[in-house]
Amino acid sequence: QVLHLFAYEHDYKLGVRLMRAVFGSAPPIPDWALGVWFSCYRRMGEEQFHIEKRLFDRHELPLDVVVVDTDWHRFFWHGFDWNTRLFPDPDRFVGWLRQEGLHAAFNVHPLTIPAGDSRLPRFLRESGATHHIMTKEESDRFRAGCQAVNLFDKRQGEAWFRIFHPPIERQGCDLWWVDGMVSAPKTGQDCTAVLNELTWRETHVSRRERPPVLSRASGLGAHRSTILFTGDTHSQWDVLREQVRSTQRAANKLWAYISHDIGGFFRDPENRGANKPPTDLYVRWAQFGALSPILRFHSDHGIREPWRFGREALDIVRRFLRLRKCLLPHLRDLAREAQETGVAMVRPMYYEFPECEEAYGVPLQYMLGTSLLVSPVTTEDGRAATWIPPGRWHHAFLPRIIEGPARIEETVPLGIMPLYVREGVQLPYLPHQAVGNRRARPRTFDAAAGELLVDAMGIA
Repeated sequence: QVLHLFAYEHDYKLGVRLMRAVFGSAPPIPDWALGVWFSCYRRMGEEQFHIEKRLFDRHELPLDVVVVDTDWHRFFWHGFDWNTRLFPDPDRFVGWLRQEGLHAAFNVHPLTIPAGDSRLPRFLRESGATHHIMTKEESDRFRAGCQAVNLFDKRQGEAWFRIFHPPIERQGCDLWWVDGMVSAPKTGQDCTAVLNELTWRETHVSRRERPPVLSRASGLGAHRSTILFTGDTHSQWDVLREQVRSTQRAANKLWAYISHDIGGFFRDPENRGANKPPTDLYVRWAQFGALSPILRFHSDHGIREPWRFGREALDIVRRFLRLRKCLLPHLRDLAREAQETGVAMVRPMYYEFPECEEAYGVPLQYMLGTSLLVSPVTTEDGRAATWIPPGRWHHAFLPRIIEGPARIEETVPLGIMPLYVREGVQLPYLPHQAVGNRRARPRTFDAAAGELLVDAMGIA
């Protein structure tokens, strides 16, 4: 055993800096990954992506990343041959993505290659693996008909990353979604984090900055390669609350990038009918997502598009998606800080106020950097309790200034959330009209000037 002792008293930022020195840094993340993602596990081909993009545009909603889920595979969930029934011309599809300014994350289930995959013969020749196609009796219905691959065998691993990934990356994959959990062949021990590290190191090698992979892998050290996603979850208020808790707590494990299934993946088991969450739950989830590290709508054959929840919900979600786009300079700075120091984008309150006892008892609020206090609404009745730390804090949506320390308990209208700007701390942002203009320079919001943040951004 190797034991590490980190001494930092109440200087928690020093603590994570020391941990980073031992356990490594989070990878750089491209700006587009800090935008708006849309994903859905349902039959999604080229035509369906065109429709979704037109509807996002029609409703004046930003969209930066689409997730090409399992349907791009020719053989069920596996392999690297395109499903030409849904994507008749993959190059045309990727060309359309680029024309629309979209980036794409591609789903991959590792450790298996279908018997009919066009590159399997080459893999067998170059890897030295024994040709053996699994049956239902020796595997399961998901992997039956596939060749098992041991990526932890050096020769097989090198052949896998040399043969299968590069062609799809050249065609337009910007980021890999390593789906599922992976166990070691002999011991059964979870080793998803190791696979993520291999995938991150061995893919997109021609890029100056390799994007992290999207995966369920967690645990100390996995932050070096991974955007952690917390799916698959149910559409329930309790789940939303736990996501808020876990996001701020993850800073203690150096997690910079966390992604949730906004709206939940599965429907609430107690509700019948379509996989569509209640409107208020959906809106509150979207508000939290807009002020979390990675914003990604996702579901299992569900309804998560904002325009399908009525006009009021659409207007609210549009406002928060625009808020996120305006905050891109701030998010970019926080991602860089996380990489360079280990201090996560979302931090528990005690990181900034370690000597305040109240900071340790508010797990449903957090700091987004040093400037923004975020207190998501996570209850069906709209009630929220927010602890305001010492100093002067300006509400982002209301003409309200609070001198802390204080505690506010209130019923919050659906259209807003408790979001406060710390006076005396500079907050970089882009006006809404400048979003998308690469030449636009960020402005600095001064809370003491008396203007509301949303008014300054032009999204009131």
